[in-house]
Amino acid sequence: MKRRLVASVIIVCLALQATITSASEPTKQQIIPQSELKPLIIKDYPDFRVPIIIETVVVETPQPPKTPQPPKPTVYDSQSFALKALGKQQFKCIYTLFMYESGWRTKAYNKSSGAYGIPQALPGEKMARIGKDWKTNPITQIKWGIMYVKGRYGSACNALRHFYNYGWY
Repeated sequence: MKRRLVASVIIVCLALQATITSASEPTKQQIIPQSELKPLIIKDYPDFRVPIIIETVVVETPQPPKTPQPPKPTVYDSQSFALKALGKQQFKCIYTLFMYESGWRTKAYNKSSGAYGIPQALPGEKMARIGKDWKTNPITQIKWGIMYVKGRYGSACNALRHFYNYGWY
């Protein structure tokens, strides 16, 4: 009765190269290019060849440590910014105006007109001239709103009066 010898060798392959670790020196590794890998031939059985099985291993590369990001501005930060930029009296007017328009919600959107953000810019993309983050940054929106109100009405209180008279500003 003939005996059959069954053996298999697994060589782990990373990026088309195999890594073989020496048992006597576990910290050193030898890199063998895939082109040099040959079937294993057993000395006593020259006609018997053991196939080499190559496995692909996914290795996660270490990520660099994240640099701490400054906290995102809040609506309270934008109100504080508006107070400093306008003073108490004008701030009261713009606060009231923006409460009517958006409730000071950064992502407020008017489906019928397309107005967006705290100042309800129409269209919202106008605020991009102040900053690329116009969709989410309340300070960018307030900067644009103050610029718009001053340019069109001269002051926040004049804009609020117009809003009371016409229902829009």
